[in-house]
Amino acid sequence: MDKLDLKAVSDLTSKNYQSGYNCAEAVLSAFKEILKLNLDVKIATPMGGGIGAAKDLCGAMNGGVIVLGALFGRNNPNEKVDKIYPLAKSFHDKFKDAFGTTCCCEITKGIEWKSAAHKEHCAKVAARTAEILAEVINGAK
Repeated sequence: MDKLDLKAVSDLTSKNYQSGYNCAEAVLSAFKEILKLNLDVKIATPMGGGIGAAKDLCGAMNGGVIVLGALFGRNNPNEKVDKIYPLAKSFHDKFKDAFGTTCCCEITKGIEWKSAAHKEHCAKVAARTAEILAEVINGAK
């Protein structure tokens, strides 16, 4: 697999979010397009807003985990998880380092939900999440 262009995935993710996708869908749809993944974006829909707008685990992070699973996950229980688990943990840790938390309620603290400020903020969060994910994927062997 060729190295992913961080700016390209970031820009496309932001564009997708601004077009109306939620945070999880925006990340997934960008990687689906760039990597030609055979996935329906709708699998990420319930993860938006921190899982169904519960403001729990960040939807952008959830979307990224779906991408990692599509690329490096397993299809039967006899396959090993030696590659996917460290990649998922690396993604988690880098995300947490970038945002200080994985919780949507903390990442969006003080921002009125569904306001213009919310849309702008979460577009940036989704875009940065896509960059982090691309870094992890680029580092995978």
